[in-house]
Amino acid sequence: MNAHGYFIILYALLVSGCSSQVLIRANGAPMEYKSFPSLSSIMIDDMDDLGEWTSYVGTGVSVAVNRVSGRSGNAMEITYNFSTGKSFSVARDYLEDLSHYRGIRLVYRGEGNSNTMEIRFEDEKGTIYTSKLHYKTNPSSWITDELLFSGFTFSEGSVGNIDWSEIAMIDISVIYSKKDNDEGGYGKIVIDHMELVD
Repeated sequence: MNAHGYFIILYALLVSGCSSQVLIRANGAPMEYKSFPSLSSIMIDDMDDLGEWTSYVGTGVSVAVNRVSGRSGNAMEITYNFSTGKSFSVARDYLEDLSHYRGIRLVYRGEGNSNTMEIRFEDEKGTIYTSKLHYKTNPSSWITDELLFSGFTFSEGSVGNIDWSEIAMIDISVIYSKKDNDEGGYGKIVIDHMELVD
């Protein structure tokens, strides 16, 4: 097969969103493997710079946010301890049109007691939709959790549907809920990155 043929195969794989390694030969050069990122996701935050994130902490909870080494590059480490409090969040402005995306993907690990994590989106009218992650706060190894926007439900703010085309803020909340068999107390979450699912 000539170089033009390999280019056609490569182009087809990229258009299809393939993220696996592709074998390339060009101009008679030795074959080598090259990795191409999937076209099916868009990065929200790679956590290399945490300057845009703000902690919202009430009484009875202590929270510290730091940048640490992640699975790939840097990550956001959230260390917390519930005494009498029941929740806290870290949030950032995120002015985006998400109406053409299917959901959000989060890569993280944790340790300590088991508690509930939620992702919350707020639109420019103040309507907030939320969804619980499928896993708790303390998976000992890196996991990827994917939440579809169709599974988000009304939480607070203006009555009506959220406007996914005018998102203003994204929020990561940790909740101590006895109803969900949470344990409160100490925990640590390390978030490697967040991305949109096309």
